[in-house]
Amino acid sequence: MDKKDDNDFAIEVALVDDSIIVTLPGTHYRIVYRQGFDTWLVASDTCNVNFPFRTPTFRARAWTAATDKARELGSLM
Repeated sequence: MDKKDDNDFAIEVALVDDSIIVTLPGTHYRIVYRQGFDTWLVASDTCNVNFPFRTPTFRARAWTAATDKARELGSLM
């Protein structure tokens, strides 16, 4: 699933095993989310090589995309 946001960069969201992985295509930047206690998602792994955008912007968009994916899968209420 690709999502394009206001700053004109796309993010990709994929489900791998029990993890939701959000990546920025063309970079090595990714955040891996897993379900923590209750229904919260926890960022368990990040990788940042030559990240061209501000980290808080990507993290916020990644969190939103991962949460949307988890809701789609029924993991979050």
